[in-house]
Amino acid sequence: MRTKNNFILFLSFLLFLNILFFTNNCSKSGMLVKSLPENDKTFLSEVSLIITKQEKKRFLSLTNNKDREIFKEEFWAKRDPAPDTDDNEFKIEYYDRMFYADKYFKEGKRRGYKTDRGRIYMILGPPSTQRFFPGKMTSANQIGRKPLDSYPHIIWLYGDFPVIFVDTTESNSYTLSPISSRQIGMLNIVGIQLTPKVGKEKIPTDFNIKLDRKPGGEMTLFLNIAISTISFTPGKDGSSHSTTIEVNLNITDRKTKHEITKKKEFEINLTNSDLKKFGKYYTLKFPFILKKGKYFMEIILRNFTDKKETRKRIKFAINK
Repeated sequence: MRTKNNFILFLSFLLFLNILFFTNNCSKSGMLVKSLPENDKTFLSEVSLIITKQEKKRFLSLTNNKDREIFKEEFWAKRDPAPDTDDNEFKIEYYDRMFYADKYFKEGKRRGYKTDRGRIYMILGPPSTQRFFPGKMTSANQIGRKPLDSYPHIIWLYGDFPVIFVDTTESNSYTLSPISSRQIGMLNIVGIQLTPKVGKEKIPTDFNIKLDRKPGGEMTLFLNIAISTISFTPGKDGSSHSTTIEVNLNITDRKTKHEITKKKEFEINLTNSDLKKFGKYYTLKFPFILKKGKYFMEIILRNFTDKKETRKRIKFAINK
């Protein structure tokens, strides 16, 4: 019981400030989200209050359903307060609150957990006391110029801490009323103390692609790998770094649907001076030959050190 109470307290203040200053993601991120299957869009939407920027970037970098499902399992496992038990109390409590918010705080077609009351309920849970004030009667020409307490409003009390929602449009749509900077500061301190130590999500073996095409179907794939994302096995003296990266190319003819698979392993051995010399990127070259046509190509990089994979997909044509 004590463990569960501590967990609920922890969840109650998790990322509270993210709710108060909730903003939309950049357009590039939005485009990546739109390209996802519906179940993955739903996942990102439902965990928007607790997913870190690094985790979201990692999720959007994945190119197949299997990897995204593995990510989801790891996402919830990181937040399991008692991993030795069968149940993940964090996940259960999170979705219990979402179910309640959807049931009681829905506004039009907007799901309840996306409203201000729903978000606060998701983070803080049920208030110890709730008070409703219908607002004072005023003439019609005072609409928009009334004092705050003239509008219908709700106060949720968490101990002696008030959270206020106001219906300024008088349409049963309640928005969070600003709280004092002192209260925000207090929540910030508590949030830092209780936020889970999830850690930064590192995109494994992140890379960009350049495809060099020559007459006769001779191709060279250049993979520029960000050195900061490569997991190395350090040498005994700490001055050398090594790993093996396997590159798999799954090439599909867009017209005939014929598939071609190519694989190559690259051993990387770098010293500290090499790392300084190469700078940000280490380049792998993968030559191959293809006949004239239009293709999709999935590039899969697997690092033997951390056993993680990164996938990217491109399309191209060979006209000569």
